[in-house]
Amino acid sequence: MLIWTKGNHTVKIGGDVQQLEAITPLGFNGSDNYGTYQFNTNGSAGLFTGVDFADFLLGTPYQTFYDVVQQDNDGISQHYHFLRPGRMAGHASVDTLYGLRYELHPATMTSTATLATSTPA
Repeated sequence: MLIWTKGNHTVKIGGDVQQLEAITPLGFNGSDNYGTYQFNTNGSAGLFTGVDFADFLLGTPYQTFYDVVQQDNDGISQHYHFLRPGRMAGHASVDTLYGLRYELHPATMTSTATLATSTPA
């Protein structure tokens, strides 16, 4: 931050540049990349014990699935912030504070050079 003072005026100028990287285990099949386990619930007949809940307690699903798609969801973006706060002392009991802030948030690009978009919350 750069600070300049002359008389009753104080001016500060600063900036910030950040590289943000979003790495997510988001997948499109079941429970992200952690996989899914399916137990037979048809008529409450488990595949291994004859009871679906008993199969669950034993950890013997009749079908499992996992998918690794993390590399498709990585994104990198540069964010730029510039600010100019200031202070002006008028009288002994009155100070005027002012400021200007500008932020630039370009779109996030993935590692495969595709554009990643999001909806602001």
